[in-house]
Amino acid sequence: MKRHTLFFLFFSLLLITAENIYAQIELVTDNYFYPKTALPGSTITFSARIRNIGSTGVFVYGGVLLTNQKTNVTSELYPPPGTFTLPAGGRTQITLAITLKDATSGLNLEDGSYTVAMLIFNAFTDVRIHTIFGGFPLLIGTPGQGLNIHPSRITFGTLRYGRFMYPIPIKIRYKMFLPNQLSDIQPWAMRIYTENAHKFTGIPGSIRQLSPSGLVHSSGKYAIPIKFWNLNWGPDAHTTGWEAGLEGPPPVEDDMYWKGVFTDESTDAKFFFDLKPWLSIPDFEDMTVEPDTWKRMVGVFTYDGQFVNPENKTGDYQLSTPPDHFDVYLAVEIGSTAVHGKYSGRLIVEIISP
Repeated sequence: MKRHTLFFLFFSLLLITAENIYAQIELVTDNYFYPKTALPGSTITFSARIRNIGSTGVFVYGGVLLTNQKTNVTSELYPPPGTFTLPAGGRTQITLAITLKDATSGLNLEDGSYTVAMLIFNAFTDVRIHTIFGGFPLLIGTPGQGLNIHPSRITFGTLRYGRFMYPIPIKIRYKMFLPNQLSDIQPWAMRIYTENAHKFTGIPGSIRQLSPSGLVHSSGKYAIPIKFWNLNWGPDAHTTGWEAGLEGPPPVEDDMYWKGVFTDESTDAKFFFDLKPWLSIPDFEDMTVEPDTWKRMVGVFTYDGQFVNPENKTGDYQLSTPPDHFDVYLAVEIGSTAVHGKYSGRLIVEIISP
């Protein structure tokens, strides 16, 4: 009976002592680093500078937690065994070389965007005592560019005066993964324009020379402007009342969507220009060296200010993840002075990078 009582007291003291030890270990992160891009199967380095502001030293080891942002599949990666010393009131640099492909475990991280977390464990108890959440995703992929558009040829048919939207969307698929020398994402954008200047002459001596953008008459003297829309462009439903994600492109019959809201001298016209979801497609000659004049559909912006368009708050950012496609709708407006005949044009969609 007495032996049982002594054992119980001794066990309780052990628990209290262990709790006191763990409570005195307190880690903070001074800084951390990992690359923004990686190739499948490559070995990359994650590092962090850890400081122990507690009163008890500890031996630690680390791992990396990667979660695919599209599939939510999580992978815990650990380098070869190794421990780091964190004395009380001291700091240490923890460096983890992680291989993204492991022949033993069968791990092979696929292309995609991954959230990053560094895990710090007590080497004595294998209990996680600190987590560092990365501030940006890790993009894993094979460098390359690709662009596919379907259908590549469309016919509007015979059109009357007024506005007409081609009812079948143009599906665009692309691949763009271009790391720079700093393992960062190279800024890029996908833009759309016509290439009609070489076949458009206009009417000699006219007071106002037309832009060659849009569809050009077979004579080369006349043009019909063309507009496009996709989810990356235009205002949100709270502004216009049109939920494009559910209802598709806004109606071309409504001037609010086609021309934008009415503005007068007391209105900031530049601000309300953003409320026009259907935007004109320029000709390449109409675009200046300033990227603000380009009509961009998707892209990625990291730090380069020239890829920010004040007329398009969302079009500079990636809408879909390859190989998922996104849709572009086309529409024209034929005025009462339009000349009968055959009109045609060619749209150019390209990926550009500085």
